[in-house]
Amino acid sequence: MISVPPEWISKEGLKPHNELYIVTNDGCLYIYVPYDVDNINIDVTNLDTSIIKYLILSYYMQGASEIHITSQKPLGAETKRLVKETIKKLRNADITDMGLNYIILRFKDETPYISIKDFLNEIENMFRFINNAVSDLVLAVINSDKMVVEEVIERIDDFDKNYRYIIRIVSKMAQFPQYNVFPSPRELIAYAALAKDLARSVYHLSKVANFYLHGANINGDALMATKRLYDELYKFYKLHNLETVATIKHTYEYIKRLLQVPNNKAEYELRRLAAYSIAIMDDILNIYCVPPKKKKAVTENIHAE
Repeated sequence: MISVPPEWISKEGLKPHNELYIVTNDGCLYIYVPYDVDNINIDVTNLDTSIIKYLILSYYMQGASEIHITSQKPLGAETKRLVKETIKKLRNADITDMGLNYIILRFKDETPYISIKDFLNEIENMFRFINNAVSDLVLAVINSDKMVVEEVIERIDDFDKNYRYIIRIVSKMAQFPQYNVFPSPRELIAYAALAKDLARSVYHLSKVANFYLHGANINGDALMATKRLYDELYKFYKLHNLETVATIKHTYEYIKRLLQVPNNKAEYELRRLAAYSIAIMDDILNIYCVPPKKKKAVTENIHAE
């Protein structure tokens, strides 16, 4: 039997025989009311068209299942085009219905509950993506192969799609204990930071590629050092070898010296790409370098008769 505070029962409007969920996590016992994600209604009558895209992306990443876009007047062709283009940037997203003044979007996750194995596979796919993209971009620039540079840029849409899905899963795990596959909330925070820093790295990677295509020259030594940097970073994520930390930091300092005064915007973005390797390295350390816990000894008060 578990007693719960009457104030909480009153606040939640609970009645006899209402169902509650109990979840154990990291030595704690959580009792909570089983909430579900409600549908989102957005009236876009007086909204600027550009805002609609960001509302869809934000609600998707925060775990929405359905979005109903409505207007008090007919939705224009530009708005409908924007919604269709935005949906293409999201995993498992569909337009299920559309009328003169409404659009219904539905988001369905691949599985109701993601496993820790599936989640870590998603994170590793992000690592592999950026590692391969940096390597391919560097070699393409060294060899003046603009076709490969263009192909690397095209890949980034797929990365962004997977990144938004990861943030969606992290958000659902934070909001609903039954989704959380980690021993404590600490891991959620650490992996969310890691995913965001990986995404920022890809952003600067795309900037390097675009500025190169517009005619910028890039220091070849700095390019090759950046490739080595991300190779070492991926190795560190996989093997957790702390000796790799020194190699990553030394390589980054070398790139900083080479690009201390960037010649153009491409070299500035390359320096930013290199800098994010340190942020990602810190994220990895925050995931794995955690002091072990031990239970406190139980003491008993013995009173003399």
